[in-house]
Amino acid sequence: MPDAPSRGSSPDPPDDPVAALTVDTLHAALNDAGYICSRDRARSVLAALLTDPLGGFFAFGPPGTGKTWLLEVLGEILGMNTFFKQVSPGSREEDLILDLLPDENAQSGIKKQWGELPKAVRASHEGNTLLILDEWDKTRPTADAFLLDFLQNGRVNYGDIQVQANMDNLYVCITLNDERDLSGPAHRRMPYLHFEPLHPSLVREALRRSHDDHPYLEAAVHLYVRCELSMMDKSCTIQELQQLLDAIRVLGPDDADWDRLVLDYVTKDRDNHRLLKEAEDVDPADWDDAEWAQGHDTEPLDPSAYGPTGLPERTARAGQPTGPDEDDAPRLPPMADVKGYAPPQNDETPDLAAAFAALERTPSVYDALTRQEPPSDAPDHFGRVRVQGDTITFDAPVPLREHDGYAADLWGHPGEVVFVEATATREDLRLLQDEQGLEFISYADDEIIARADGLHLRWTPDTGAEIIAQTARRDAFDALFCGTWLNARDVTGPADLPTPVLARLGTPQAGTIEARHAGEPVAAPYFAGVFDYWTPDEQDTVDSAKVPGYDRFMDHAEAHADPLILTGDAAYALFDGLMLGLIGDENDFLAVSVTGPFDAAVESYLQHWLPNARLSLRRKAAVQRPATTLVQEHGFEVARPSDGRPNPGKKLVRVQEGVKSIYREGRLTVGTHLTGRQITARRVEVLLRRIDETIDTLAA
Repeated sequence: MPDAPSRGSSPDPPDDPVAALTVDTLHAALNDAGYICSRDRARSVLAALLTDPLGGFFAFGPPGTGKTWLLEVLGEILGMNTFFKQVSPGSREEDLILDLLPDENAQSGIKKQWGELPKAVRASHEGNTLLILDEWDKTRPTADAFLLDFLQNGRVNYGDIQVQANMDNLYVCITLNDERDLSGPAHRRMPYLHFEPLHPSLVREALRRSHDDHPYLEAAVHLYVRCELSMMDKSCTIQELQQLLDAIRVLGPDDADWDRLVLDYVTKDRDNHRLLKEAEDVDPADWDDAEWAQGHDTEPLDPSAYGPTGLPERTARAGQPTGPDEDDAPRLPPMADVKGYAPPQNDETPDLAAAFAALERTPSVYDALTRQEPPSDAPDHFGRVRVQGDTITFDAPVPLREHDGYAADLWGHPGEVVFVEATATREDLRLLQDEQGLEFISYADDEIIARADGLHLRWTPDTGAEIIAQTARRDAFDALFCGTWLNARDVTGPADLPTPVLARLGTPQAGTIEARHAGEPVAAPYFAGVFDYWTPDEQDTVDSAKVPGYDRFMDHAEAHADPLILTGDAAYALFDGLMLGLIGDENDFLAVSVTGPFDAAVESYLQHWLPNARLSLRRKAAVQRPATTLVQEHGFEVARPSDGRPNPGKKLVRVQEGVKSIYREGRLTVGTHLTGRQITARRVEVLLRRIDETIDTLAA
């Protein structure tokens, strides 16, 4: 089969609506479909659609400037089979390729199916196909590596999904809101179309088409101008203005409150509303002050400045002629070669069996490693780095906790790196198996072999864990280890909590390895929380002098806490079995965690400081016993029906010695509540013992 002609080299079939487009026809079609735009916008879109090797563009600009609307209209007027993917924060490669749907018939409760991206690739073999990736900059930066290959080659290769696009039929449009920068190679794959706020004349035209006879039409245009000049954190969209005019028409002149309706339909919050009020003295007729008249705020480029300059023709490297008739022409060698600026070469064969990394030798990788390793007299062997032919190897592994700082500039490049973690335990591997889907290949007392999404792991009791990670797959590395073995990069909450505190709170952000290196085991606390409005009068901030017993508590903490952590305005006292932390400016928050029995000397602080003095102690576990056994042998009863519990048969309950046990679908929760003066160290110790005994008995 002959190769399909490129978009730029020969015309497409006459029935191809994209091939039939001109700037004028596209401009007219967009405006007729309700997308009001300038001829310049239509010209930019047409050029981007006809770009090789893949038609499309990045639509870049602030929210509310019509990026997504343009793409939806474009697919409609061109009759394309359109696929739309709304990207969510933190999306990874697999989130773009697979859709996860609940399925009660599946063992996991989740059914995997093809996502919009591979569906679009497959559909491109049937005809013109438009793939819209909305708000791509919400993805993790590691997703750019996947995007780079997809835009260049049109292929998706993920697990069982292996599809190749018909590049002549596939068009890809990606919106960006400037939440993060794209990687350099990725953003060079397609043109950027910059979206600025619409010129008010275009807004007036759009409103005339939908509300031509509306008495407030001109007021809506003036509202748009003042919104744009008010420093609001969002653009005012045509759709919002149309909804505002609809509401005015529905309510009528007697009930249409301009101030209230503008708040409801346009500004949306009081801060934006205040900014709009401050802009009321702006003259809406003076549009040039908004730099809308020309569509940009700089002088346009002068084409004549880029004409021939009379410079000599470019010289080529040896063996690389610059033109068809230049083979016999005299050529000068590059000056860098003459002066000896070329990097040193060696033909050493890498010993991969003894190496702890294998990286493609490139200037960027070499440069990154020179910033991490100590210098030496030998340019091909410094620190753990050894240059061997076209390969860079390591003669020592990289500690796992150094993955982010050390390997930051290596992620995304071809190759593999070996990380080690000597403190990893068998239980740590179980954590990865239970929570992250680590697959055990071999399991023995003296060795465990496992893998997950392109990563390989070997563990022994003597050496800990050895991890082989592909440097092109940082997403897989982060998905496996961040929040389990390593501290997650983004810690949610009122403060940047230190690792020992995160460990005591039992949050996944601590990471088991991070916590262990900080001297804290990762515990599953009986109780944990960070509370706002924790003072009796529910003040958001409170001076330490107004906290009951604060000075006595700090004196006790300095003498008995192990350790007492002081970070900025925060103070954390880590006692045996208990953590109390006062966080933020003027003690905005209270952190509490109960991991075991604690000293009676601190019980009064819990009684005074816990919100509403309420302590909920509980533990969870998996139970393999049949429900009938729990009922017949362990005193559980079926929860009685009620209006709020339509499926009582799935839930079994037992209350024994002040501890309540709830069983539902293989999971057991055991706990109790204490309030006020019931929160004593002795009472907590007794209840924790009963909770543990119940778990041990029923989960055995």
